[in-house]
Amino acid sequence: MPASILSQVKSSKKNNKRKTIIYGPHGVGKSTWASQWPSPIAIDTEDGINDLDIPCFPLCTDATDLWRYVDELQRGEHKYQTLIIDSFDWAESLIAQKICEQHGQPSLAAFDFGRGPGHVAAMFRDLLDVLGKLCRSRSMHIVCVAHSGLIKIERPDATISREGPKLLPPVSALVQEWADEVLFANQMTFVTEKNEGFKKTRDIVSGGEVRALFCEARAAFCAKNRLGLPAEMPLDFEEYLPFLTTTPATKEETK
Repeated sequence: MPASILSQVKSSKKNNKRKTIIYGPHGVGKSTWASQWPSPIAIDTEDGINDLDIPCFPLCTDATDLWRYVDELQRGEHKYQTLIIDSFDWAESLIAQKICEQHGQPSLAAFDFGRGPGHVAAMFRDLLDVLGKLCRSRSMHIVCVAHSGLIKIERPDATISREGPKLLPPVSALVQEWADEVLFANQMTFVTEKNEGFKKTRDIVSGGEVRALFCEARAAFCAKNRLGLPAEMPLDFEEYLPFLTTTPATKEETK
């Protein structure tokens, strides 16, 4: 008699390695935050991390480099614990370039019936698959840095726009579904009110010194997490690290 399928049931928890997206405006400190993860190595797609002193593969100039570098980490002997891709939107541009070359098109806009972004999403899905295997089989964190842009969301009652990773719509949806954490890094915004006679005015000011990490979705931006993070916290990896190394269940038990 064949063994019962119930004998193959195991815990769904495989390891505590994370697939994390951090996105936000340029210059806010995304790359610096990512570089502080344990034992990092970077794939640089835009020549934008020259000021960070971390191990880095040669600059990606072709989409093929992405797969080649990930394969090296999958097969080779190393002690790296975190792979950083900086940035994911420039990686998308390399993939779009490869798709256009393969189909003999000058740009994505030249594809019939708007099929260009769909081809990019299909190849990007392959990249996410190999990154997921690297996370599982080599126990590496995957941290992907992206710039921010407005995403249009179609709802039955309205179309709204909010901040999200600066990716093609089908790619952005894939990436956000794939990631364990989607984190929005931005400067804090302060609102002050003034009374001027019978008139009340509001001044909205962005604070350049106070930078925050937003970990739960709001109307203005996309975000999610599975680590029990607060909705908002400082953009400081030292404050993030305890959540990375301690599961929410353990934190609850230690109260």
